[in-house]
Amino acid sequence: MIKQEICQSILSTLAFFDLFDRPLTLEELEIYLWRATARNDEIKQAVRLLLNEEIIVEQNGFFAFKRRKKIIPLHLRRRQISSKKLQIAKRAVKDLQWVPFLRGIFVIQSLALDNAKPSSDIDLLIVSAKNRLWLCRLLVIATIFVLGLRKSKHKKCDKICLGYYLVENGLNIQKTKLIGLDILTPYWIAWARPLYSFSNFFKFWQANAWVADNIPNFKLKLRSNLIADLVADSKILRDWRNLFEWLLGGIWGTIFNVISGKLQIWRIYSLPEARRPGANIRADDKMVELHHFSQRQEILRRWLSKTKNIELKNTKMKTLA
Repeated sequence: MIKQEICQSILSTLAFFDLFDRPLTLEELEIYLWRATARNDEIKQAVRLLLNEEIIVEQNGFFAFKRRKKIIPLHLRRRQISSKKLQIAKRAVKDLQWVPFLRGIFVIQSLALDNAKPSSDIDLLIVSAKNRLWLCRLLVIATIFVLGLRKSKHKKCDKICLGYYLVENGLNIQKTKLIGLDILTPYWIAWARPLYSFSNFFKFWQANAWVADNIPNFKLKLRSNLIADLVADSKILRDWRNLFEWLLGGIWGTIFNVISGKLQIWRIYSLPEARRPGANIRADDKMVELHHFSQRQEILRRWLSKTKNIELKNTKMKTLA
């Protein structure tokens, strides 16, 4: 007999991704299952039951709520859009490989879920060497600017958004969670996809192992074909990067990093957007986070409301025990 807990977890998981108009495959349901541990066969059985009860629907291998089946063809269109944006991201990553002290690049947000809209930008998470975050950030921004890919107020579509930086010895972002329940941050980590430096993906996941408290099956993602999106390291650019790291690895590099950091921190906090209510801004030697419109509280509120409606309105759920 299928446990009601598994069925409810499946519906809670679908409810969260539904907020982003994102249906899930069976494999994704297994990986992202919210606060429940279940084997593949148990999930298949629970999904079959929910399909028979007409609570959810399946189309092209994706599952969604019956009343929201329109998001499946919508996502299929967004997958095609995302594929083109991912190629832009990969080309940018190729050109960023010369940057000294660059240790990893991940694609995050909607593009990481293959769910980007036509107007969407391309969000990247940059990992730098320790004690060189500000120098790395400066050179990353300069490179993206020269490539004509930097996002601005007036140009967002297909532009690179560089709103998140971490240092390789500070990959644990648990301290940025909301106090109490926070559903977005664990999933934000779970769906990040590596584009450069695969080893740092494992370090990132290991540093944020607390995600398994809410997404216990997430470790299954390590079996997925994550290396498909990796950009191969260029020997020529790697040699240049090593040369610059040698030149900037001593006291002068440290001085340059400190001065650059003071100027960048001043610039970040002086922007009007940083003082806007609801802004989530952090800038120090371990992390830079620039979210001028943080939606975590609103997403949590909407998800709680949606899951409550599932429990209250879906009388069929009461017969699944």
